Amino acid sequence: MKKKYLSILLAAVTITAAMSVYAAPSISTIMPEAPRVVEGNISAGQKVIVQNVNTAAYKNKTVADLVDKVNDDSVQMTMEDILTALGINADEQQETPDGRDVNPSLYELLTPFVDVAIQEGDNVTYESDGAIKVTLNIEAAKGAKMEDLLLMQIDQETGKVSFIPAEELDPETGDMTVTLSSLGPVALIGKVRVVSKKATPELYSNEKVAEVADQLKDEEAGFAMTDFVKDFMETDATEIKVSDDKTINPDDYESVTELMDLAIKAGDTYSYKMNGYLNAEVNCEISKVNWQKMVAAAYPDFDTAAAETDPSLLVNLAPFTLDDVVVAQADAVTGEMYYLTDVEFSFAYPEDEETETEVAETEVATEAETETEVATEAETETEAAESETETEALESSEDNKEELMTWDVQDEDKKDEKQPNLVIKGKFTGMGPLAVFMKKAQ
Repeated sequence: MKKKYLSILLAAVTITAAMSVYAAPSISTIMPEAPRVVEGNISAGQKVIVQNVNTAAYKNKTVADLVDKVNDDSVQMTMEDILTALGINADEQQETPDGRDVNPSLYELLTPFVDVAIQEGDNVTYESDGAIKVTLNIEAAKGAKMEDLLLMQIDQETGKVSFIPAEELDPETGDMTVTLSSLGPVALIGKVRVVSKKATPELYSNEKVAEVADQLKDEEAGFAMTDFVKDFMETDATEIKVSDDKTINPDDYESVTELMDLAIKAGDTYSYKMNGYLNAEVNCEISKVNWQKMVAAAYPDFDTAAAETDPSLLVNLAPFTLDDVVVAQADAVTGEMYYLTDVEFSFAYPEDEETETEVAETEVATEAETETEVATEAETETEAAESETETEALESSEDNKEELMTWDVQDEDKKDEKQPNLVIKGKFTGMGPLAVFMKKAQ
């Protein structure tokens, strides 16, 4: 599903597959110049400010050159380019300050870099006495989900990169609370859009994967697993290892889905280059799935005939796993074949962005009507209640550790909104064609 925050980015920001970069828009259109300090050693006379980047004042020339290049609207740089310029292996997962995994190759810049600094009189410095927790008001964070955003920070002295998750986020105002271990350039980054769709081998850079996918792209569910994986097996091999403790003969398996693509989408462009992994909930319209076979194996007593008449009955089924199911995926760039056996299946209707927006607008209108009442109640809240609210926000962030690595992948070819989707939940390590395979009936 297209994330809502993509529709409210700054007018100066254009997102492309290579992440368009920026001229220097007014700082007031990105963040206000007076962040609120929540915690930190700020002496009398000092204040934390946000300003346009002053790369001439950076101690690290590599950082200065990189920030200038990223903020130059005549230059295009991917996240991989940025990390590589800073001497970081873009193929490796990175870690947030609170120990969560993050895959930077699946994020894109939502704002240019701006400086967070300390001002005292006419003096501006990047030196701070320890970490500072601040609340920044970021226009591009409005309407976003907390798990979809990170603040990318580069230490202007050491060049160390930090990917900082929000501790609190108000999607209405764009107020985002983060803890900064150092001061200097920061930029808001967000998850790229990942979609499922009909296999398009003409877009693959790996010729072998393209050739195999071209033969199967128009096949309905039920094609042989061997036809998909044989060109990736060792010569004369009859079995493939699909996990550390499981080896199968692909001749015994057939697909229960059509061949589909997992792809990164920006604008009208698709990309299959990905480093690391992502946890994905891949949606596929059930018209492309032999869901009857899957459900019969998972729920033998379920009334399949009734669900064929009324597909909405499927969403009442609890998520399930199947022992004799393998998801096979070919990386459209590297040509590697991946196998997933630890996969969970469920049925669900896709989220409706317009409905969500209408609900949000209704809620805002209702809140506006009762603004006086709410304001009065707010004035009577105790410090203990405020502390409890903050704790709940932090606990929510803790509970959602996996969400920084989780993508909701919608079927962009979906034709019938009355039909639910099969949702394939697993850990994917590449982009490209995939299918779900199930053991043939004996």
